[in-house]
Amino acid sequence: MEFHNLGFNAYFYRASNAVAAGTTAINGTSIDMVGSFGGPFDGVCYIAALGTLTASQVTTLKVQGSVDNSTWTGSNGDLLNTHQGPANDADSNKLLITDGYRYQFRYLRPVLSRGTANAVLDSLIGIAYNAHSLPITTQDSTVSVPAAGGSGMNGSGAAAPVNVVRYAGLGTA
Repeated sequence: MEFHNLGFNAYFYRASNAVAAGTTAINGTSIDMVGSFGGPFDGVCYIAALGTLTASQVTTLKVQGSVDNSTWTGSNGDLLNTHQGPANDADSNKLLITDGYRYQFRYLRPVLSRGTANAVLDSLIGIAYNAHSLPITTQDSTVSVPAAGGSGMNGSGAAAPVNVVRYAGLGTA
């Protein structure tokens, strides 16, 4: 069966809530690419919604991998081709996005590095996609989905796989 809605094909979760201005690294919540809802997944996309960035900040987003969910890759920690940034000083309220496919690690987590001057994080969202078991019928508890019996986007009124995901406060376009 083919599903065209992203909500049927992906698992959404909030990897980090908002974090006040600072210069410390933010290690997001990891995801089990094999055992999570609907997994295994082939890829994951992380979206960091930035808040206010202070002049001379050095803010970057990368992905780290682990085989045991406790020891993370290397001292630098970057998985190949996942490093995004640094954000420009004028990039307040914009997004940093990294996306990777078929990583060699079971567990993945985003890391937002904030250096030199203050940077605010509004949120950090993870989207695991290309699930091997479709449709994805359960989302993380950090995601608001239509209640059973609600019409959602399909108008059926029946409980159905997630097809509406609402996020608030991700910044402006």
